[in-house]
Amino acid sequence: MYRSLFFISFMQKIQMIIRLIFIAMSFLSLPSIFSQTQIQDPLSGRVLNVSKYAGISGSPFLNDLWINGDVTIKKGVYANIPLKYDAFSNVLYFNRNDELFEFDDDVISFVLKPNNEDVSTYRFFVKGLEGLGVKRNQFLQQLYNGVSGFYKATFMFLSETNKINEGVVKNFQKTEKYFFKQGDKIIQINLSKKDILALFGEKQTKVESYTTAAGLSYKKESDVSKIFQYFDGLR
Repeated sequence: MYRSLFFISFMQKIQMIIRLIFIAMSFLSLPSIFSQTQIQDPLSGRVLNVSKYAGISGSPFLNDLWINGDVTIKKGVYANIPLKYDAFSNVLYFNRNDELFEFDDDVISFVLKPNNEDVSTYRFFVKGLEGLGVKRNQFLQQLYNGVSGFYKATFMFLSETNKINEGVVKNFQKTEKYFFKQGDKIIQINLSKKDILALFGEKQTKVESYTTAAGLSYKKESDVSKIFQYFDGLR
């Protein structure tokens, strides 16, 4: 009887140890944001004067509605705060009392989460890349990040149109540019078969065969990301 009780107690201890190991491994596998310092209440003394965009048709923002997201600065991460990205001024704003406030700290990167429960909807933005057509302080949407990189820059610019009885009307217009990064080099590309295949050198034939067999499009961002991922696997 004592031997049986000892065996049961021993097995309970083993199960407890296994449970603790499992819990520890679960924490280690959490997304990287949880390994960074989470900070509260962004500091800012700068609020956007919306009157500076008065009289201009359209919107300077990537999205007109607030979208929750995470913002990385040198001190840590602001998690799940309402954000808007001004693609005309290349400035990220957070919501405080329904006003647009600019961060005092330099924003290193940010993530927009249209659906917090669906990671596939997340949009990741970084800066620090520089090349022809893009400056180091420009935020780029990271479409693929592996050995190589695939990025998109969204720019808003002003156009002017002469309208009868209205005179000159200013409008916000959107343009998008795509970039491919390999090593320390970043170059602008078009989403076309010619531009994309030209990146692959001697691997071009293999990549083209894969793209055709997989039914991928050279004009679709998600498909081009898969093409770059396949290319990285050939090395």
